Amino acid sequence: MKRKWLAIGIILLFIGTSIIPAIAKPLPIPSNTVSHPRNLFGLQSHINVSWNENDTSEPIIPLTETRVIPLNITYWLTQGIFGRFLLRFMNGRAVSVDLKICEKPSWCTAMLEQNYMTFISSDVPQTKENMLYVHLNKTAPRWPPFQILIEASVHSLKGPLGIMTLVQHISYSHALKLQVGFYLDIVVNPDSDIINATPGNTSILAINITNLGNARTVVHADIVDSPTDGWNIVITEQIMLDINMTNIAYLVVRPPSNFSGTETITITFTPYAADDQTHHGEPVPITIVVICEP
Repeated sequence: MKRKWLAIGIILLFIGTSIIPAIAKPLPIPSNTVSHPRNLFGLQSHINVSWNENDTSEPIIPLTETRVIPLNITYWLTQGIFGRFLLRFMNGRAVSVDLKICEKPSWCTAMLEQNYMTFISSDVPQTKENMLYVHLNKTAPRWPPFQILIEASVHSLKGPLGIMTLVQHISYSHALKLQVGFYLDIVVNPDSDIINATPGNTSILAINITNLGNARTVVHADIVDSPTDGWNIVITEQIMLDINMTNIAYLVVRPPSNFSGTETITITFTPYAADDQTHHGEPVPITIVVICEP
């Protein structure tokens, strides 16, 4: 008899909650949370994803850097009048939050440390940390900024025997806005590694420089090792290159009139960002052999 009255009581409670409107408990709900309208029991899942703006404000350098961005995943339930009873009835039930990256550029590799996270049914917000890893290949353009869209979702929660849905499915998405850093890379190809010169006469060698980076680049040339004692050696000091552009630096050599033999000249070419020369790439060295015969 007691079981019969208990079953009748539960049925009457479900009918009553469908008639009396649910009143939301005043909990902060982020404006970027996308959720299902309140169901007749007044229970509703909420998810929030947040991160430290300092982790996204600094540009990510292509190829050489993998950015690790800690994400704070927060889950909680809001409740109406009868939600309090149902929340106690569901106390301790596990809730799985599914996470996925649903949008990113083709030159970006992004992955989450965890694709799902488990929380407990509660009206007290619970926060757990997840890691987002971001790596850019060398084709990433310097401008404009790009975004990674993350979606978080929670499946519906059902009542006894899995018959009635007490909490509806919800989903959430938000974009992390990121900036590509300077990727400064050049290829240096002289027309030859050898200059055939004659004593006291001038020889010229063309050196082709190609910008493979993602920004307009100024290339600085420096002679770091060369013969002295009457040698006259000059290199084009600066070359301006747009993206994918090739330009020419000229090496001008005049040996002394009394010299005969072989010497070497070592030159480095260093790429700098034309718009911000505090950023530079790795120097590219070349060595040219000068063979001087009368």
